[in-house]
Amino acid sequence: MTNDKKVIAQKLKIQNTVIGGLSIITGLIYLMYLYGPTEREVALWGVVSVILGLGVLGLLLIKNFEYYRVISVALNIVLVCLQVLPIIMWFLFHGNGISDGIPQSDFVAHWIYSIPHIFLVVLNIKSIRDIKKTVL
Repeated sequence: MTNDKKVIAQKLKIQNTVIGGLSIITGLIYLMYLYGPTEREVALWGVVSVILGLGVLGLLLIKNFEYYRVISVALNIVLVCLQVLPIIMWFLFHGNGISDGIPQSDFVAHWIYSIPHIFLVVLNIKSIRDIKKTVL
């Protein structure tokens, strides 16, 4: 591997550490019902986000860069797709209550809660783009 590719590989590992950590934290926020009582599917989204975040962190254990690239691209694409619905929902329900629990929570949705999801999308796309650079 050339020096440029080694630098990009190191940069990818740092990016994936941030992506994995942020994915886990974002998932835990939904799992712990910090936004008030919500549907079971919301908590399930949190579980999936945590599992994918752990998978991204697990990539750091892969020594073969070719395997690392393929698996990293796949996980990043899945993570991008996973963020689309929460981003849309936070904007769609802005200013409305989202609690379905009894008693209902006073929590009101705001678009600003979509920022971690948007940040994850940006990081994932950047990571995919950087991986593409290693092919050329």
